[in-house]
Amino acid sequence: MLLLTNPLFNLGQDYTVNFWFKANTLPQQCGLFNGLNTGSGIGIGFDNNAPGYIVCNIGPGNAYWTEVYHHGLKQDYQAGQWYSLSLTKSGSVYSMYIDGQSEDVQTISAAAGYDFSFEPLIGAYDQAGDDVFNGAIDDVRIYDRALVSAEVQQLYVFESPSQVGVRLDARLATEGVHLSFPAAANCAYSVLFATNMTSGPWQKLADVAAQATNATVQMTDSPTSPQRFYRVVTPPSP
Repeated sequence: MLLLTNPLFNLGQDYTVNFWFKANTLPQQCGLFNGLNTGSGIGIGFDNNAPGYIVCNIGPGNAYWTEVYHHGLKQDYQAGQWYSLSLTKSGSVYSMYIDGQSEDVQTISAAAGYDFSFEPLIGAYDQAGDDVFNGAIDDVRIYDRALVSAEVQQLYVFESPSQVGVRLDARLATEGVHLSFPAAANCAYSVLFATNMTSGPWQKLADVAAQATNATVQMTDSPTSPQRFYRVVTPPSP
């Protein structure tokens, strides 16, 4: 998929690319995400030169991806399983994350910046259709700043299929904060809280056991800090 050039993609020197991918077959050589422009760019995908790894190619000079050709630590990707990938660029520092965990950090003095329009390509290495990804790519996000590691982790937890979010209502009451949410039959939940959305950490307020029928769960929290953020996840957190 080629996303046409648009002024919205003038990312500048700092940015984040985040997406989910699921391969139908492995191993394969393929592009997952490429930022195309003469003279500089980024390329993320599987490569036969490093079988089984996600490779990040970075080209800051006069040739595309000739400066850095590096891969992360993970090599046990499984076909049919969803993974979250994030690449952040802060100044000359590139960081790659898989499922919210740091995979690789590279410092490149002449790091490529996208302070011009470019054409992001999803699911192949080039517009000719070479090395097309055999699988699915979902929820592609492009930010014009570098997310910090806590934000990357939070984004993964929020979107993770193993931590499904549930709508939670929070209302101030004289005795504290009144919380309620709809619980589906035979599903267990955890209610979590944090005092800071960016740095966390998320702590457990309560576990809710599975019930035989749909029901509305209600509880009251008496926070000791000036502010608290709440969320509900299922299955329950460890």
